[in-house]
Amino acid sequence: MLLLYLVLAWIPYCLAAKRYLFKTCDQSGFCNRNRYYASHVEQSPYSLDSASCRFESGALYATLLKQLPNGSPAQFPLKLSVLKDGQFRIQIDEQTRLEKNINLAREQSADIVRKERYNEAADWALVSDELPLDTSAKFVPSDSKLYIEYGPDHSFTATINFEPFQLSFAVNGDIQIVLNENGFFNMEHWRPRPSNTSEPDPNAGLYESDTGKWDESFGGFTDSKTRGPESVALDISFKGFSHVYGIPEHADSLNLRSTGEQGEHSDPYHLFNVDIFEYEVNSTMSTYGAIPFMQAHRKGASVGVFWLNGADTWVDISRMSSEAGSDTHDQKVLSASKTTTLTHWISEAGVLDLFVFLGPTPKDVYRQYSSLTGGTLMPQLSAIGYHQCRWNYNSEEDVLEVSAKFDEHNIPVDVIWLDIAYTDQVKYFTWHPSNFPHPQNMLAELDKSKRKLVTIIDPHIKIDDDYFVYKHLKETGTYLRNSAGEQFEGECWSGHSVWVDPFNPDERKYWAELHALGGDFAGNASNIWFWNDMNEPSVFEGAETTAPRDAIHYDGWEHRDVHNIFGMAYHSSTYDALIARHKGTLRPFILTRSFFAGSQRYGPMWTGDNAATWDFLKVSIPMLLTNGIAGMPFSGVDVGGFFDNPSPELLTRWYQAAVFYPFFRAHAHIDTKRREPYLYDEPYLSLMRDAVNLRYAFSPAAYTAFYRAHTEGMPILRPLFVEYPDAENTFGVEDHFVLGDTGLLVRPVTEENAAEVQVILPDASIYYDFDTQEVFQGPTKITVQTPLEKIPIFARGGHIIPQRHRERRSLELAKFDPFTLVVYVDENGEAEGKHYIDDFKSYEYQNGMYAYKDLLFKGGRLISQDVEGHQPNSEFLDSIEELVIEKVIVIGLETSNLSSEALIKENGEESTAEIIINSKGSSSAASEILIRNPRVSAGGNWEINLL
Repeated sequence: MLLLYLVLAWIPYCLAAKRYLFKTCDQSGFCNRNRYYASHVEQSPYSLDSASCRFESGALYATLLKQLPNGSPAQFPLKLSVLKDGQFRIQIDEQTRLEKNINLAREQSADIVRKERYNEAADWALVSDELPLDTSAKFVPSDSKLYIEYGPDHSFTATINFEPFQLSFAVNGDIQIVLNENGFFNMEHWRPRPSNTSEPDPNAGLYESDTGKWDESFGGFTDSKTRGPESVALDISFKGFSHVYGIPEHADSLNLRSTGEQGEHSDPYHLFNVDIFEYEVNSTMSTYGAIPFMQAHRKGASVGVFWLNGADTWVDISRMSSEAGSDTHDQKVLSASKTTTLTHWISEAGVLDLFVFLGPTPKDVYRQYSSLTGGTLMPQLSAIGYHQCRWNYNSEEDVLEVSAKFDEHNIPVDVIWLDIAYTDQVKYFTWHPSNFPHPQNMLAELDKSKRKLVTIIDPHIKIDDDYFVYKHLKETGTYLRNSAGEQFEGECWSGHSVWVDPFNPDERKYWAELHALGGDFAGNASNIWFWNDMNEPSVFEGAETTAPRDAIHYDGWEHRDVHNIFGMAYHSSTYDALIARHKGTLRPFILTRSFFAGSQRYGPMWTGDNAATWDFLKVSIPMLLTNGIAGMPFSGVDVGGFFDNPSPELLTRWYQAAVFYPFFRAHAHIDTKRREPYLYDEPYLSLMRDAVNLRYAFSPAAYTAFYRAHTEGMPILRPLFVEYPDAENTFGVEDHFVLGDTGLLVRPVTEENAAEVQVILPDASIYYDFDTQEVFQGPTKITVQTPLEKIPIFARGGHIIPQRHRERRSLELAKFDPFTLVVYVDENGEAEGKHYIDDFKSYEYQNGMYAYKDLLFKGGRLISQDVEGHQPNSEFLDSIEELVIEKVIVIGLETSNLSSEALIKENGEESTAEIIINSKGSSSAASEILIRNPRVSAGGNWEINLL
């Protein structure tokens, strides 16, 4: 086993950044064909049959006709739906495949492979299959067009052009999105496999190429297309927009770059979940997750699209000049911008299922998207603390020593992690018999400090007839199958393995049994959490390091249909298992590496196998910002880099940036040196300790941000354009961000030996240096000196930030500690903020057991009141009676008229608290007013008057 681990440990280094393992667009038959189509199409061969139109409340049903060179047109059922929250949905299927009126190319597949296009992605990605329709939408037909008025005050208009088929979307008459403007829409119709595939396809459509239609070889593997060519593609134009964001996961810029011959990248952005070792930065290559959501933003407008398809997908991006005011189907492009961003979306299989969001603000777009796919899982408080991991902590003694060392050096930590070596021969749901003989004792010892233990559980299962999990899969057949319908086998960490099929309901039931309370593996410990890795799925020797596209899942779907959904299906299976484990009383924690739209409902992700370089630290910020705006805000990276050994400076700067990552975990490869913070000399030890403590101080504000992500889809880390939607100089900024609703603007230091950095203060607000309270007036760009201890953080005036300042070993030990409210006043002496409190671990908040407070400071008075629409449960308020505000700090307020004591009013009673004025000793620093021990309830309604 030691030899096996050493060999496996070196596999990443052998395979690092080997581009030849992964297809380019030219090597991908369906991508190549659709790029060819786009370069040759003269006029779209698709038209809407106006005679087929049928209207129901909020929806239109019709048929698209595709002109073919030889014979009657192919038919494609179309459904357009106007949803109640302002979303617009376009669904297109193929009649021939829908009726199963096709012959499969491989006769042996006839009884095991579905004949229709895959149409179940929505069942996984959306929170409901019954989306409420907007019955007030107005459908206005004409001879050649159809107009649909919908949205707030009917300010949104969708215009459907019949021939050629095209849709445009306008807000108050300003066209912002056009579908099929350039005629790239293409659904490859079914046709029988020619007897000689080297000859031109006699049943081809217009502008078609024959590349890779029936058989496609790559990397020594051949993929035979059972259903023939079935790609779907569409061009989506963002009119007047030069900035587009989203489609994670890529190690690239926040504002997506142009692709193609004239672009900064030659290849399109690729959405195909793969296990890619030490991925490249500044690249469009696939990584571990895929969310086909894109947002376009400009001053005065923000829009988005969601391409709901779980198959292999490529997205080309180009920008072109367009004159403002040009006619487009009887409407005007009113934007002053002369740039149109053209995107070309190409998927290997499935139906077309597209949502359009017209905002008009970024926050509206996120609300509209999250109402479809769900908000992020509301975590337990411990989950947003610091996590310590490496491959591997070697024994129970090792784990407990790490925990004790954090205590010895006064560094808080909430979670310690175990990689694959804790198992018996990489058999998941087992413990190594000599290194982890008493896991329940280890868990109990960790629980004394209210710490959690995370264990890794991957979807590959070792082929061993004496291994109970494999025996179950073999007996029930609930595994992934090869194209012949037999057990699919491959190599992964377990050696020769099979893969669970998370789409199989019976397998999901068994997964719950494996995680159940009282079993040999997890016992009755509530402080054991889980990590789902390698769930792209990763197959070491497979084509593109994953499962064959013609492998077969439950209910006859091919792997090509569901590839990007596999990781989420596996993740959600573990989520369901843990809900059952604790009978719905505890919020689960499951980290995933692979993800899709909707994965946010089940737990956090991380960006996989990065490296200990400054480039990877730098790119972590746009990667996490992109995840946040695409609905996956609970995300992080391997702090310090998974591969290689960071310098002390790099590691310190990485901790200082990671203070703000929504998921904060240090992790390292088995071949790296130990790098726990307590192993470093000064000043690095103290600086990393300070960073972790700052994270814990900000935890109340972060927890409140998680609640908004959970309920409204708001990012936790926000790009500047989200908080400053009219500040055009911020639209391309990717090295600054804002934490939730705090107004804290952060520019982490991501350059080696950086003596200074430039910081943008985007609007005409007052900004306070977080460390010195020096005051700056925006908008401006300032130079900040950055000695190693400096994190450039600026508090925007007008915000109130809840914090906790007592140091504890873990967040759960701090959950009853009092709060501090820090008030940064604006130029009018005013500020506001929000504070969310629940029991920090259960689902009782869904029953009203929480407090959600509006904090307002105006006229020298600080007021706490319930957020509109929420009345706290009295039982809950009784349960948090001990939770109080122990300090209020007001920064930037004029002090000449202050009283010596603050007057406090709560529950009809009055009291006083001491006021102390502190000085930072600099003439340019703001005043600081401390109200000591007001003892008002954190969940109550009260006011504190300073004047």
